[in-house]
Formats: sequence, C-alpha cells, structure tokens
Amino acid sequence: MGSSNYVSSILVILLALVFNGILAASEIAFVSMKRHRIKRLVEEGYRPARILEKFSEDTSKFFTTIQFGISFVGFLSSMVAAQSFVEPLVQWLHSIHPGISISLLSAVVNVLMSILLALIFMIFGELVPKSLAYHMSEKVALKTATFLNIIYTIFMPLIFFVSSIVNGILKLFGISEVSSYAISEEDIRDMLQIGESQGVIEETEKEMIYSIFEFGDKVVRDVFVPRPYLFAIPITSTLEEALDKLLESGHSRAPVYGENLDDIRGIIHIKDVVKAIYKGAGKSINDILRAPYFIPETWPLVKAFMEMRKNRVVMAIVIDEYGTVSGIITMEDILEEIVGEIRDEYDVEEDPIKVVEETDTYTVYEVQGIVSLKDIAEELEVELDDKEVDTIGGFVIYKLGRFPKVGDVIEIEGGITLEVVDADSRRVRKVRIKVPKHKTNTEHER
Repeated sequence: MGSSNYVSSILVILLALVFNGILAASEIAFVSMKRHRIKRLVEEGYRPARILEKFSEDTSKFFTTIQFGISFVGFLSSMVAAQSFVEPLVQWLHSIHPGISISLLSAVVNVLMSILLALIFMIFGELVPKSLAYHMSEKVALKTATFLNIIYTIFMPLIFFVSSIVNGILKLFGISEVSSYAISEEDIRDMLQIGESQGVIEETEKEMIYSIFEFGDKVVRDVFVPRPYLFAIPITSTLEEALDKLLESGHSRAPVYGENLDDIRGIIHIKDVVKAIYKGAGKSINDILRAPYFIPETWPLVKAFMEMRKNRVVMAIVIDEYGTVSGIITMEDILEEIVGEIRDEYDVEEDPIKVVEETDTYTVYEVQGIVSLKDIAEELEVELDDKEVDTIGGFVIYKLGRFPKVGDVIEIEGGITLEVVDADSRRVRKVRIKVPKHKTNTEHER
C-alpha cells in the first residue's frame, strides 16, 4: 500500500473521529438543555431550535439518529483500520517472525488495534466533546441541530423502523410515550435545593415556593379559624360596645350574629362603626352590616382565594356540609400560608428571644414560635435538636402529639420546661422556656 493510501485512511479515521465527537457532544447538549428553553428559542425565531423541538417531541427519533451516526462512523473507522493497517502489519510481522502463525498474529494485532481505536474514540470522540458540550449545552445544541437533521433525513426509513420497535418494547413496560417530558414537583424541589446550596436563591425564596406547592394541596378546613376561637359580636350590642370589643380584640372586622353563631347576620368593619358614631345619626349595628360571604370548608384553598379575590371579600364565613358555621377565614390567613405570618403597622415588634425572669437558680426566656431550634441552641446554650421539626413551635406540637393550648407544659431532659403562653387555632405564637442555671453552666464548661 502506498503512502498516499495510508494518509487517506488516516484522514478517513480522523473524519470519523470528528463526526463521533459531534454526535456525542450533540447528545449531551440536547439532554442538558431545558425543554422550556427550547420553546423560548423557537418563539424568538431560532430556526435550529425548531429542529430541537421536533426531536424533543419524540426523543426516540433523536437517540436513534445519534446511535445510527455513531454506529456508522464506528463501523467505517474499524473497516478502514482493518484494511489499511491490520493486514499489512500482520504480513510485516509474519515476515519478521515466520514461525508465528498468521492467524495468531492477526488475532493479536486486531485486539491491539481495537484497544487503540477504542481509547482514541473514547477520549477524543466521547469524553472531551461531552465535557465541552455539558458546559455549553445551548450553543452546541443549536450548532449541531442542522447536522443531526441531515443524518435523520438520510437514515429516516431505518430510524422510523427502529423507533417503532423501541416504542413497542417500551409499551410492554407501561411506558406509552417516549416523548413525554413532564417536570414533577419533586424535580422542582430538587432544583430549588441545588439552587440554594449554590447561592442562586435564598432560603426564604425556596421556602416560599415550597409553601406554594403545599398551598395547592390544602383546603379551607386546614387553615381557617375554627368556631371555638371565633371572635364575633352579638347584634344586640351598641355601636360603642362593638367598637370597644373590636379595639380590645385588635381586629378590624368581625362577624355579627343573631341568636347564635349559626345565625350570622353580616360583617362589621371598625371604620364603619367609627363613622356611624362620629356622625351620631342614631344608627345601630344592623344599619352598617356588610353582607356575609359563605364558603364550604371543603373548598380547595386556591379556589377560596380566587373567589374571595373576585368578589373583593376579605373575610368569609366557613360552613360545613350541613350549613353550620365552622369558623371564618380571611385573605390574610390564606396569604400567610405562602409568605408566613403577616404583621401590620399596629403589631408591636418584639425580640424573638428575650429574658423575662432570672434568679440564682434558673432563667426564663420568652421565645416566639417561629424561632428556629438552631437559634435557640446558640442563644440559650441548650440542645433541642429534632430532625422532625425546625422551629420551637413545631417542637412543642411534635412533643405533645397534638395542637397545644395555652398553659400546656412540657418537661424535657436537663430540667428544662417549656410552657405555651400564646397560641391560636393554627400556630404556637410564644413559648416560655425555663432553663436551670446548672444546665447553662454545664454547657459553658463543655
């Protein structure tokens, strides 16, 4: 074989190596590229993105195209190497060592040549292109889309045949559509976790998105203020009495009932009461009532939010299946399920952890329910770690095994006591923690 033939064979193998690299890079680039990004590029008018969208609609066609291309260049390079290098090399070795059979030399040379080609193609045709494509997925995917489409067009009959077989086999395993690509809630949670660890999003942002997922699973019954905790004003009250009760409770509005809580006559607003008293027109509560809005306790929270917003309702009366009043729900209650507790300008800002009593033998701390166990451990120098919960309010609920009431006391290891001093129907607002001085001293010595 002439030197020109050797050069041409090497060029063919190098060309096959380049094609293999392009195919490997396009595969990892396509897999790494987000489907929503492809759709965005299509909307922006990128023609190669349309090809990617076509492949994303049936991924079996894409992977079959890649496999056909890789198989073809692999077969081509092996055939060229065998004809151009293996046979001449075997003849040359046999002339030097005539005692060794040609079949043995052929087997050894074929194995060595296969290993050499495999290493070259693995490094320069797979690993390097894939690593580069992983870091430039969008650019590589768009650049190679047209090339892949040409291969797909060339091998279309075979690709269609093989894809049909693949889809048929997958259906036996209960996978009906290879093209289906659905992002699950768990996928998004995992991405948020990764984003937080990499500093892309804040913990508060992650928790808010988590709350939105949970929000969609809740019903009115999960977040409303139940009947035993319901603040309401009897219709027999005077305007002055109603104003006093509203001011004392800290509420700006309240239901007004007749004979009992099942007889809700309307909603009273503090500004209407003040206006009526100021004008002194001899009005009664009945004259300034706003029409009540009723919703079932089984409604999804999302539906309740949408209906209350559409009807411009801030407070709704919650009823059960028999029409009995179960409680109330406000727009604030609903929004707090997403953003956490909402404080207005009249709420007094308090220290999350403060000392309320101290003697020679113990220290009493008043702690807000949302304070994390980690912060308590640092501030009070006591360990309340529990893998099940994150906050002191959650810790109390977990230890009691029920929703706590004001006055509930929990004793834990080390002589530490926790007393619930403020709680409503849905959360623990404040807890008093009594820590013996010997406990604190022991922690310091450690």
